[in-house]
Amino acid sequence: MAQAEIDYGTKLSGVLGDIAGKMLALPISLAGLVVLEKTTSKFEGFILVLGLAVVSVVLLAILHNQMLQTERLLHSFNVIFDDFKDKIKTYPPKLQGLLRITIDQVDKQGRTLTRTFRLLKGLSLLPIVGALLLAAIKYWDGFVWLLMTILSIVFSALNVAPNFLSP
Repeated sequence: MAQAEIDYGTKLSGVLGDIAGKMLALPISLAGLVVLEKTTSKFEGFILVLGLAVVSVVLLAILHNQMLQTERLLHSFNVIFDDFKDKIKTYPPKLQGLLRITIDQVDKQGRTLTRTFRLLKGLSLLPIVGALLLAAIKYWDGFVWLLMTILSIVFSALNVAPNFLSP
């Protein structure tokens, strides 16, 4: 039982360690916002916004995968320890206390990982949200022109004479 506790604790800690290096892309991508501010053409801005969107999507996918792995680990822990939980009253008091501590610690570690993943997911959205806001501010005239063009095309299509559509 002690070995199982150590194994699960190590595996759960390893989940966060696996993504630590990958999350270093986050501050680097935030530096892309500075580069976006200094761009001189709309094409450069578009490429940077697209790149930051890709970074955000990749980071979110990595985090989602790690969350699934954490859920699998916690589920397998519960499968193994459910028998102990069901029979906990039949064990000597000292062993009952140790079992409760083990179960509580693994549950606490799982909750901490879940909160950490939620925080990291929110932070992973910063590059794309920041890029979109910065691009909207910097290229506001272009956005307005694009919106007006789209609206004029949509509304001009609605004013087509009905006899044009008949055979």
